[in-house]
Amino acid sequence: MAEKIKVNLESLSENNRYELLPTINVERSWKNFFKKIEELSNASKQLTCVFGFYNKKSFDKINLIFKNKYYAKNLFVKSDIIDNDFINELKSMTSSFHIRILPFTPRVLLFLFDGKNILIVLPLSENYISDDDEIKFLEIRNFEIGKLLEKMIDIALVESLPFDSINPKIKGQYKSNK
Repeated sequence: MAEKIKVNLESLSENNRYELLPTINVERSWKNFFKKIEELSNASKQLTCVFGFYNKKSFDKINLIFKNKYYAKNLFVKSDIIDNDFINELKSMTSSFHIRILPFTPRVLLFLFDGKNILIVLPLSENYISDDDEIKFLEIRNFEIGKLLEKMIDIALVESLPFDSINPKIKGQYKSNK
């Protein structure tokens, strides 16, 4: 194995241009997903999450996993998934997450750990009947993709509104001072 790594490194140093392909794993089930975020969260120093859809059962478990992790954590939430119940859930997280509201977000859950480890949960279609364990998620390990996502997060920080700007009476509405 060491010889194989040595040969690969030597070939990289000889070329002016080379490609590093990301490692992408596709898995199923909330159980596997929770195990993966627990593992990554224990080894991380920062986290950014994007919630483009809301699933109460999974959200509670995600919140428990990150509750006692004391590092920088940003959470972006899509404005049109927010209702009074979800606002109350988010209020319980404000001490551990810096929460921002976005009008634009794909319908995924995205987790970026330390700018390189990415988990993306793809929701099931509305017509699909399944038990709670049927989801699909991607694990992507790639520094370059992580850097691209971090640039997008910088834009989202500017374009998003603070959690306090939510009008709790109307789903998806902001109190904006713009």
